[in-house]
Amino acid sequence: NGQRALGIAANAELRKLRSRIHAIIDPIWRDGLSTRSKVYADMTVMVNHLKILEGQFHTSWLTDTQAEQVIKALREGPWVKGMR
Repeated sequence: NGQRALGIAANAELRKLRSRIHAIIDPIWRDGLSTRSKVYADMTVMVNHLKILEGQFHTSWLTDTQAEQVIKALREGPWVKGMR
């Protein structure tokens, strides 16, 4: 039907990794420090810049390896600070 797939099927470990990403980024927009759309736009820039993923960011499109790379980048890099 021409629509993008909803994402990569996740096992328990991948669901846990995706939840960890949301635990890091969701408070930024939920607490009013930024908008949800800006956080996701910044995440898109980050994953493209670091060559983790091409195109628009969404946790459902990440493999376990990519999810681990995103978590590491969020913890070690300046990305979260820049989203606020």
